[in-house]
Amino acid sequence: MKIARAHAVLLAAAAVVACGTTPPSPAPAAATETPVTWSVSAAGLGGPAAPGGTSTFSAIVTAKIARGWHIYAMSQPPGGPVPLAISLKTDSPFAAAGDIVEPTPKTTFDANFNLETRFFEDEAAFTVPVRAAATGAGSPDALALDVRYQACADTQCMPAKTTTLTLNVKSGSH
Repeated sequence: MKIARAHAVLLAAAAVVACGTTPPSPAPAAATETPVTWSVSAAGLGGPAAPGGTSTFSAIVTAKIARGWHIYAMSQPPGGPVPLAISLKTDSPFAAAGDIVEPTPKTTFDANFNLETRFFEDEAAFTVPVRAAATGAGSPDALALDVRYQACADTQCMPAKTTTLTLNVKSGSH
């Protein structure tokens, strides 16, 4: 009886191999989960004020991306995914002090869009140069940034989403 059972198991395994069926690979996080976690910190905060009473610093916006997922870079070809956009809130007492610096993205063909796209996996940090109001009693306490992004895995894309990040400029933490 044990030999018959062993033969049945071997035949079933042979049938699976013959049919070309392979075990499924681990799926990325479910679409209901958030595959990207964002944070913001400051660099160069508390430096001397520039002429005209303003000071500049960098907001470092970091994306931690779940395994199997990616986010798209700031520039994309037409017809492609929603490009990453980082902006200061419109009613903010802060202003951009230069262009946002992004790491070098990976570039490859993306079957979701049927074209070559630029993207980031695992983790990516973006440097946002910011000009703040003069320091003193009337200086602002918090910088608010909007991050608009689209996250995709090999077979699915989440709708574009906007996340607001807040940085306490008095302490330099979020």
